[in-house]
Amino acid sequence: MSNEDQSEGKNGQIGPAEEGLRVPDLQKTLAEVGELDSRLRELEEKLDVRKSELPEGHPDLEELESEVDRLRRDLSDKNRLLRSIQEEGPNRQHISGK
Repeated sequence: MSNEDQSEGKNGQIGPAEEGLRVPDLQKTLAEVGELDSRLRELEEKLDVRKSELPEGHPDLEELESEVDRLRRDLSDKNRLLRSIQEEGPNRQHISGK
């Protein structure tokens, strides 16, 4: 599926390609957020330890800091997507039992 199929329109409406995919998208995105959060916590702990062991500006520290920053951005993007999916949920589908 192309990015165009997965993106929201200018007015925030979901295109036909996304209708019916929101529940699996929600489950997948929740799993991805959990994985990213766990990985980020691990790297932040490792970075804290390495900061006490290595001098400032050390290449290993810079690499870890870069990876932590990247994971933070990825997690922020996934959280934004998750909020978008959750906000659309009640307007797009009926969940039985509720």
